[in-house]
Amino acid sequence: MAYEPTYRDIEIVKYPFHTEESYRRGRKRDELLKQMSELIDKLISEEGIFKRVDKNKLFESLSDLLDKLPLERISIPEEELTKRIRKIMALEAMSGILDELTPEQLEAFEAAVKRRPLFK
Repeated sequence: MAYEPTYRDIEIVKYPFHTEESYRRGRKRDELLKQMSELIDKLISEEGIFKRVDKNKLFESLSDLLDKLPLERISIPEEELTKRIRKIMALEAMSGILDELTPEQLEAFEAAVKRRPLFK
């Protein structure tokens, strides 16, 4: 008896419809992600505090963020991108440091932050 495939055996592959704009967006996104990955590696190797940052988690978050931006906002000059990535990584590193504080140290930190004016 010959085997006859059923609908459960057939894998249906859907190919999304690509326009020129979606192609350009995909290329821009891929180029920016490559640039961001190289930049993250560079910052981690140059600045010791960033060694604590989970590169994969950060990269995934940045990738998700890029999916939500319009095409014209994806183009960012390298120095602006570096500044933004450095700030994001600083926040990530700082959150890791705060997690390691004892309750007394955290209380002292919060008291010091409350005394500082936010806007000078």
